[in-house]
Amino acid sequence: MKKIFKNAVIVTQNSKREIFNNGMLIVNEDVIEYVGPTKDTDTKCEVIDLKGNIIIPGFINNHTHLQASTLKGSIEGLNLEQYLMYNEVVRKNQSVNT
Repeated sequence: MKKIFKNAVIVTQNSKREIFNNGMLIVNEDVIEYVGPTKDTDTKCEVIDLKGNIIIPGFINNHTHLQASTLKGSIEGLNLEQYLMYNEVVRKNQSVNT
């Protein structure tokens, strides 16, 4: 099924590293067909307005280590065991606060 994601900030992974502030991403099945500025398109497919959101097409499984970037510099000097314990405490605190 074809899906259109529009009005998002799109940070591309192409050689120019283009950024489209009012961008559109068109995906047909699992294939990216278009990345660029928002344009008029076929309205017979699912259209999802992502205003206020960011899309990074081609950046597969980016969530896996994303949380670690928030800890960068705050846990220097910890060995692996200490780091994993610190991460567990942070995760537990986040689940309590949500």
